[in-house]
Amino acid sequence: MKRRTALLLLLLSILASKLSLDLYTSHKQEEELQRQQQKISKLHKEGLDLFKTGKYEEAKHKWLEEAKLNDKSPNTWNNIGMTHTFLKEYESAVPYHRKAIKLNPRFGHGHYSLGRALHFLEKYDEAKESYLNALKFNYKNADVYFSLRQVNAGLENFKEAITNNKKDAQHKNKIHAQKRLDNRLKGLPEASLFKAAFNGDIGNIKLLINRGMNVNAKDKSGNTPLTYAIRQGHTKGVELLIKMGANVNVDGFGTPLTWASQRGGVDIVRLLINNGADVKYIAKIGRTALFSAAVQGHVDIGELLIDKGANLDIKQTGFNNTPLMIASNNGNIEMVKMLIERGANPDLRDNDGNTALMLSLYEGNDDIPLFLIKSGADVKMKNLQGVSALTNAMLSGNRRIQKALINKGASLSAELEMLNAASEGNIGTIELLLDQGVDVNIKVHGLEPNSSATPLTSATIKGHFDLVKFLLHKGASPDLSDDFAYTPLMYASKKGHYDIAKILIEKGADVNLKVDTPYPAFHGTALIHAVMNGHVQIVEMLLTHDAEINDLATDDVEGPRGTALMYAANYGYREIVKTLIAAGANLEDSDYQDSTALLWAAAKGHVGIVEDLMSAGANVNVSNWGGSALYYAKRNGHKSVVELLKKAVAKE
Repeated sequence: MKRRTALLLLLLSILASKLSLDLYTSHKQEEELQRQQQKISKLHKEGLDLFKTGKYEEAKHKWLEEAKLNDKSPNTWNNIGMTHTFLKEYESAVPYHRKAIKLNPRFGHGHYSLGRALHFLEKYDEAKESYLNALKFNYKNADVYFSLRQVNAGLENFKEAITNNKKDAQHKNKIHAQKRLDNRLKGLPEASLFKAAFNGDIGNIKLLINRGMNVNAKDKSGNTPLTYAIRQGHTKGVELLIKMGANVNVDGFGTPLTWASQRGGVDIVRLLINNGADVKYIAKIGRTALFSAAVQGHVDIGELLIDKGANLDIKQTGFNNTPLMIASNNGNIEMVKMLIERGANPDLRDNDGNTALMLSLYEGNDDIPLFLIKSGADVKMKNLQGVSALTNAMLSGNRRIQKALINKGASLSAELEMLNAASEGNIGTIELLLDQGVDVNIKVHGLEPNSSATPLTSATIKGHFDLVKFLLHKGASPDLSDDFAYTPLMYASKKGHYDIAKILIEKGADVNLKVDTPYPAFHGTALIHAVMNGHVQIVEMLLTHDAEINDLATDDVEGPRGTALMYAANYGYREIVKTLIAAGANLEDSDYQDSTALLWAAAKGHVGIVEDLMSAGANVNVSNWGGSALYYAKRNGHKSVVELLKKAVAKE
């Protein structure tokens, strides 16, 4: 029985040691991850700044460095690919975009960027597929639709078409388009008819059809001469082709009406409708003519289509978004107003559960969400991720939208909104929430990395000094801890936020507080946390405010873990060691293994610190249950420490 009891006690001791090590290691890992994330963020921002100023080569190298630290970020790989594209290294760009998409197959911007590179390489079929994927995964940027239209029109100078020099780009587009037409129509018996329609050549259109050419002939994409004439805006050509028997409802990559509605030009749209074009038809690309008009913001065409019976709320196949959703997302207020006034339902959802109101908040134009709110859009709805319009408004810090939503009855999830606002440093949103009666000391539960934390704790972790100051002014308690037994002062000390630590102390934070928890945790004062992370200025400040210099950090499994001096000696912070010695730190305090600061320093090979401790009078013959300082120095191969200890006539 005694043997079994002893074995059980040994097993419990091993498990307890492992738990303690895991808790200790997790905090060090968190700190290391924080440092690495700061470096990643710095490289990312530097790359963006260089990219914006046209220094694509330099930006590429910054993002390559970022990728070495974080190779799981689709954005990073996509950015590298974009630099290659802007450097006209299109072949080199493709694999980076593909890598980004492999990491996140639903990365809409990655699909769009890949499409651009393929577009430049004249791989039109692949480019078209990439653009369609971009739309599929909710990257509903107007440039995607424009690019897709160019691919189908066979235009190859994509970049020029989106520059400010539109006249020059259009001229070059025309030249390139003619060349592409020759290649695209090669081998088609009706090639000359397609060219005549494309160029609006009335005489040749009539001549060729009268000679027997098929007015409804199709190219490789299923488009007819009528579509070619519509794309180029040749009203007379369209009129003639219809008169000579062109099918107004043929569906290639879109019907004549969807193309006309997207391109603009109400006269051609009216001409098609008057000759039997179906305004309710859903083309193979999944959209109606009204949706196409909404994409480009052609209000006059939208009104005409609705007058002729177009369905306001019919959804695009695959995405389940409506004309109102796309107009809201694209920021076209006039189209949104027209659709709402005509009776569009603002509360329909897309595949992600988003409504027009939610989508309008991504665009950044206040007018649209304010109009939708005023028009009766449901402000309480949430998408499939549980995110409401109010949540998005809180995250963006848009108080104007926040107030409008709240006034219409949007409910506040106080915990989530306070966490988001505190994390973002958004004083305006915090003030609004406090005005609504939310407790300044409310705790947010179950959220990483600081489960059950107050807004003050969250703001401190992120280093938002102004928000910390504001919260303290509003009555936030500086001593409330999170579930890790950390107070705001501990986090400020740990993360090196000197100004925040200073104001917390000025507002009454207890510098010697250690927090009890109902479960095993590490318990150390703010001084311990400052020392463990090497923040000498904070150490000095805490000491001037009567921090207990010899307080032992503990955990609920092993008991004493170490003093500030022990941790400084262990981590090699010589300047802090000197500061603590000068302030009267006890040289012979020990942890649960009977290790002193000298033994810790010797085991780690910090020869300068060993020398400082010896000079201050530390016992060089100290031993724990495993051996002496000299033993650990020899075992770990620290020759300089071994020589130093031997000179002091240490015993092995």
